[in-house]
Amino acid sequence: MINSSSIQPDDISDKLQQLYEVEKTKELQVTSSTHYCNLERHVNASSSSTEHDSNDTDLAVTNETQTYKCPYTGKKMVEPVKNTSCGHSYEKEAILAYIKQRKNRAKCPVSGCINQSFMTPSCLVPDTKLKRAMLQRN
Repeated sequence: MINSSSIQPDDISDKLQQLYEVEKTKELQVTSSTHYCNLERHVNASSSSTEHDSNDTDLAVTNETQTYKCPYTGKKMVEPVKNTSCGHSYEKEAILAYIKQRKNRAKCPVSGCINQSFMTPSCLVPDTKLKRAMLQRN
């Protein structure tokens, strides 16, 4: 049994500091671990064998994908219009026909779209930004 009167607060503090220093040193030795070395070797090998396309940099920076297909028809858009309620773009003729067919009770056809309001022809505006991007790509 330990006599509690013989333990001094300074002794506890010193012992904790010693333990802390030992543990701190262990953390710094991660880079000498076999697992770390294997991981580092694997990463270096895969990065040196991978060719980097200049377009990959643009994709990584913007983190955005541009699609020119209408989400309703699956065909390449010619005259894109944007839904002002949700921001999705469609081929103008196809989406207007869809709205007319559904008697103005059409919702955005993009799967998972959170916009639940009905679309009307008045909520569609020309998507000039997408149109310009399409023209630049061709």
